[in-house]
Amino acid sequence: MNGEFTRVIANGTVAAHYGTFRAHLVVAGERIAAFSGDDGVLAGADEVIDATGLVVMPGSAVGAR
Repeated sequence: MNGEFTRVIANGTVAAHYGTFRAHLVVAGERIAAFSGDDGVLAGADEVIDATGLVVMPGSAVGAR
């Protein structure tokens, strides 16, 4: 994705303000690029973190700049 380092937090339960759902969380550089149910995103990742059985809470720990 745009030549940036891509990390995928895979197989987690995403908890967002609008609900919870199972998904891969794709991070490009320092930003959340996508939520995906497609395992194809794993093949293009520079790093994959397995979050099976864990809750992923995007945006809950954002540093101020």
